[in-house]
Amino acid sequence: DAALKAKALGIAFLTGVEISALWEGRTIHLLGYGISPTDGQLQEVLGRNIQCTALYDQQVLQSAEQACLLSHEKVLAYEKYVYSERLGGWKLLNYFINQGLCRDGFEYLRMVQNLWPQEKEFVPAKDAIRAIRHSGGTCVLAHPGSYNWPEFAIEKQLAALWKLGLRGVECHHPLNSPSVCLQCVNFCQRHNLLETGGSDDHGNLPDRQMGVPYVSSMLLAGTELAQHIH
Repeated sequence: DAALKAKALGIAFLTGVEISALWEGRTIHLLGYGISPTDGQLQEVLGRNIQCTALYDQQVLQSAEQACLLSHEKVLAYEKYVYSERLGGWKLLNYFINQGLCRDGFEYLRMVQNLWPQEKEFVPAKDAIRAIRHSGGTCVLAHPGSYNWPEFAIEKQLAALWKLGLRGVECHHPLNSPSVCLQCVNFCQRHNLLETGGSDDHGNLPDRQMGVPYVSSMLLAGTELAQHIH
């Protein structure tokens, strides 16, 4: 449906997915570009994460009730809550905004960290990478500057993920410092990996702006992804 609408509007379109995954006990985000959305292995991994998120949401909601932030009725009402995807973000974030508990994604993340500080039990990174590649996609590490890795350890982390099948890095991102950006670009060039970037604008993160940083589509010219752009 999205591909058809993009074609009608004359917009270049590339299938993609962002998968949260566990790596060394912490959550990272893996992007899959040029995927086949109906691939069975990819759907299985996404299904596991959907179940994990549903369980996590309930744990956060119960903690909010115990902290007297939400009534029991409001907790029960969450199951039938529907929000416009034009708002960006995700379901629990928009529900908390709707209930007046936070104003944006950053306030939400700080509050949830206090309510339920445990990491979500997302799929392991190796499973997510394998599923993306099985679906015909190219796996890219999203915003490496956001994981609190010491800058001296970034290349070690990239190398370990590369051995698992990582084929690109989001080098250009608002959360990547100039030093992190340079390390990622150099790593991609040495290993012939895809160099990508983006604003990561979810619609309700106050430090993001659509189109910033500017990234040229020429980064994809001559890559394996070029043939997937319609």
